[in-house]
Amino acid sequence: MQGSQFSLKGKTILITGATSGIGKECARIFAELGANVVLSGRSEEKLKAVANELCLGNRPLICADLSDENSLATLACETPPLDGFAACAGIHYSSLLKFSDENEIEKIISLNCTAQIKLTRHLLRNKKFNKGASLVFMSSTSAFLPQPAISAYSASKAAMIAFTKALSAEIAPRKCRANAICPALVKTPMTESFLNQNPELAKIDEAKYPLGYGKPEYVANAAAFLLSDASIWITGTSLTVDGGLTGSK
Repeated sequence: MQGSQFSLKGKTILITGATSGIGKECARIFAELGANVVLSGRSEEKLKAVANELCLGNRPLICADLSDENSLATLACETPPLDGFAACAGIHYSSLLKFSDENEIEKIISLNCTAQIKLTRHLLRNKKFNKGASLVFMSSTSAFLPQPAISAYSASKAAMIAFTKALSAEIAPRKCRANAICPALVKTPMTESFLNQNPELAKIDEAKYPLGYGKPEYVANAAAFLLSDASIWITGTSLTVDGGLTGSK
């Protein structure tokens, strides 16, 4: 595998949101495929725990709060030159818009969208992307298949699709690529607490998925493909990874 175009051997890849869920699984799979992973998250303790669990040795661990402008700048400065970037950090909550307060709306738009744009800007200004680098951003099927009580979340993820398309045109002269992944519901610590609180509702909802709910590795595998040379002619697009949910609509 490591000798193929699907290998990540020798590639240095930054992963944000690397302490849990999809980000953590990206760290595991990318490392298995030979990448030099750079892990970032808010908690140094959790970053060290992930590095130990995955036997990553002395790989770079960079603490960063993506809601803080200075922290974004520091992360971009401390990051080594990159061949890939997987932006996995994000949050989700459910609330009817009329019951959402201003802080909730601003937080979800900021972390899911604005912070990703700002961090990418900092990385570009610091010339951290090597020629031919690949950037992968996490959007969601909620961007084009919205449901009640997730209007702010849907808006933040739809914005990431538009951002990715525009960015891909900007960075194409250096043969760099930008793509988004649109997962449907994936069982992560962030979603399982909700599913466990509403088991009957979850059972009804999962029945809408021809292949069932997703696992973090399904999305991480898609990200690995987009970061590899096997996808070298793919840019400015969004890959739906949803167990057949939208195909059945």
